[in-house]
Amino acid sequence: MRNRYRTPFTSDYIFDEAVTVALYRTKDIRKAIDVGDLIVGNEERGMTRFINILSVSKSIALIKGREIDYIASFDKDFDGIVNRVAE
Repeated sequence: MRNRYRTPFTSDYIFDEAVTVALYRTKDIRKAIDVGDLIVGNEERGMTRFINILSVSKSIALIKGREIDYIASFDKDFDGIVNRVAE
């Protein structure tokens, strides 16, 4: 099952949103930093990069330019453009 969907990517907007939501909901900067470290890694903490971050110009351009076949999203607006993995 590992690498079933190849290399994972996300946009810098999604990364920012994940860290912001963690901070907003927990009110704990350390937990927000942990979320960021889980995504981009932290060598000092022995955490490897989980996902590659892409800068956003346009979401669809990112998907097509990287030949991404699957995305992990609950956003139905991507239907017909790319396969969604929402397991």
